[in-house]
Order: sequence, then structure tokens, then C-alpha cells
Amino acid sequence: MIKQWSTYATKKIDITQDLSAFLNSEKRSCICKALGDSIQEQAAEVEKYLGRPRPYAFWVVAMKTGLPRKYKADEFDMDFLVNVSIAPIEDAKELRRLLLEFEKGSPQTPKN
Repeated sequence: MIKQWSTYATKKIDITQDLSAFLNSEKRSCICKALGDSIQEQAAEVEKYLGRPRPYAFWVVAMKTGLPRKYKADEFDMDFLVNVSIAPIEDAKELRRLLLEFEKGSPQTPKN
């Protein structure tokens, strides 16, 4: 998991494991731009790190639509449909804070 955020940000490819654990556990979506900003990369580079569609990448959503990228509606995770009223993480600072809290074992319920 994340030892220090600065270390984490320099190991950009490691986002797959930590992001998977956090977003899947919390059933919370994240705007691709927020993720990119948090690791100091453009959204297009984040797409490369995430690679092909798979469970951890499902929770990274498009800013304009708030929907998972590269997925058809019939491939949506049922938890996504249930939690659609919870706003996606839109800010890199919020994402870092939530990831660090998750690592400590104290995730916070998002505000609607």
C-alpha cells in the first residue's frame, strides 16, 4: 500500500493495485482527471496505465458523463448502479486523502 504519497506518485504504474483495492472496496468512482492530477500525469497517460477494461479500471470514469470508460451499459458493475447517486471523486487532494485514510483502515463515507 501507500507508504508516502510522494513515493506513490513517483511509482505511477503502482496505481493499479492501490486504486483497485480502494475504489473496489469503497465502491466509489473517480474522475480520470483527478487520478491523473494526483500522479502528475495527463488523463491520456492514466488510460495507458489502466490498460484494457478490467474491474479496477471500471471505477475510473469520464468527467463529462460520470460513466465508466470503455464499458458498455450491460457491463456495468451492479454496485456502480446502486451507488450512482454518490458523486465521483473529482479532486486530486480528495483522492490522496481518501487513499491515505483507506490505507490506515479508516475510510470515510462520502457526502452526497
